[in-house]
Amino acid sequence: MAKTKKPLSPEEQVSLSIDEMQRESRRSRRNLVQMLVLGAPGAGKTTFMRQMKAIFDAYTDAERETFKTTIRLSLIHAVRQLIVLWPQDSTSAMPWTDHLSDTLFSSETSPVLTQELAHIIQEWLANPDVASAVSELPLEPSTLHFLDRIVQILAPDYLPTDRDILFCHVDPSPPLDELLLPGSDNGDYFPAVSYVCVRQSIKSLYKWLPTFSNISDIMFLLNLNDYDDVDHTRMTFELFDLVCTSPFFRRAEIHLIINKPTIFIQHQARPLSARRQNISRCGVRRRPNSRCYQVPHKPVQR
Repeated sequence: MAKTKKPLSPEEQVSLSIDEMQRESRRSRRNLVQMLVLGAPGAGKTTFMRQMKAIFDAYTDAERETFKTTIRLSLIHAVRQLIVLWPQDSTSAMPWTDHLSDTLFSSETSPVLTQELAHIIQEWLANPDVASAVSELPLEPSTLHFLDRIVQILAPDYLPTDRDILFCHVDPSPPLDELLLPGSDNGDYFPAVSYVCVRQSIKSLYKWLPTFSNISDIMFLLNLNDYDDVDHTRMTFELFDLVCTSPFFRRAEIHLIINKPTIFIQHQARPLSARRQNISRCGVRRRPNSRCYQVPHKPVQR
């Protein structure tokens, strides 16, 4: 006589469900590379995440539409920067009135740029004397990009490009940015990669580090453009040292990404020999499984 199975109690059913979830989680982790993106403020973490998205998982038109307001605000910020840094004694006067300048800097009204003004600014920037003077100003690459694209951005049928999305500023940035790139088994097998970018303050580092104790790889971004800011450089290397020596990341491979080297070369006014003494005091300890790469400051163009 066959034995009948005893029905499982609710507690046993829950226990079996938990066991199955854990087994499924272990199976999925075998085919997933988890990448934690870290770096000091201003290192380029947001741009890096957007670049990975643009290269491996292209933005849809609906996703591009969500950036339009942010990009136009970044354009207004670029025009403001140009007004502030433009020399007052320049022979090439700006093609706008004092009233417009007051509007752009007003905290009571929302600044608005029209298509007519965009064409005027574009023609003014095309003047060889103005272009030469602008190249001498300490403007960020994002500012120059939006000034070059002022007419296209203000067009009624405007749709953001990948470069527009990479250069736009999002303030405040989300505290946690996640991007999952699916794997491929066509010919050569590539596992899925999960990028996680944490934008919490460095002061709260000890609180959220244990959350990523099972991470397999860490990408640490170092912004070379801050080479002349000794305090910021020291903070960056102290953060890198903390990550390298953290007991939570003993099994993780750490990849040091040197970001914006071209800007560093352009802005380097004098040799680094005068600053090496200050930088060497940061006391960074090296670990065997650390790797170093350079990422050129050239956003992808689709």
